[in-house]
Order: sequence, then C-alpha cells, then structure tokens
Amino acid sequence: MSHARDRSPHGGDRWRIDRRLPVALVGAILLQTAMAVWWASDLDGRVASLEEQRVAALAGQSADRAFHIEQRIRLWDRVQEVQSRGNETNMRLSRLEGSVAGLSANIDRLVDHVIGRSDAK
Repeated sequence: MSHARDRSPHGGDRWRIDRRLPVALVGAILLQTAMAVWWASDLDGRVASLEEQRVAALAGQSADRAFHIEQRIRLWDRVQEVQSRGNETNMRLSRLEGSVAGLSANIDRLVDHVIGRSDAK
C-alpha cells in the first residue's frame, strides 16, 4: 500500500527527500551553488571594470578627435586667409604693373619730346 501512495496520478514516482540522503552530498551541492554565485559576481565585476575602461578609452579618443578636428578647422581658416591675402597681393601687383606701364609710356613721350627739341635746335 505504501507504494500506491508514493505514485503520482501520472504513473511516475514522486520526488522526496528523506534521511537516507547523505549530508556530504547536500553540502557539496550547496558549496557548488555558492561557488557558482561567487564566480558569477566576480565575472560581473570584471565585465563592469572592462566596460569602464572602454568608456574611458572612447572618451579619450573622442577628445583627441575633437582636438584634431579643431586643429584642421583652424588650419583651413588660415589657408583661406593666406589665399585671400595672396589674391589681394596679386590685384595690387596688377594695378602696380598698370601704373608702371603708364609711367613708362609717359617717360618715353617725355624722352621723345626732349630729343625732338634737341634735334630741332
């Protein structure tokens, strides 16, 4: 009769814990469970540490990139300024060339006029 009570309605044996279960086995299972929890928490700590290091490295890279971008912008502004000054200098030289050409023509006329007077005397 005791076998009939131990059976479940589905026909299988029910699980039960009795005094025949060795204390060493229960202790070993509890120790393994505790070690698994300790290992998981240690692993979580290492992962968190690695994440912090990665975030710090990315922040440093972002700061370096921002610095380099700012340097490039400043350099580009200076290049634009130098080009602008170069264009302005070229325009001034062109005007100066025109003035020198006009002076040269006036000097040629003056020389021709002076030489023409000397020949007339």
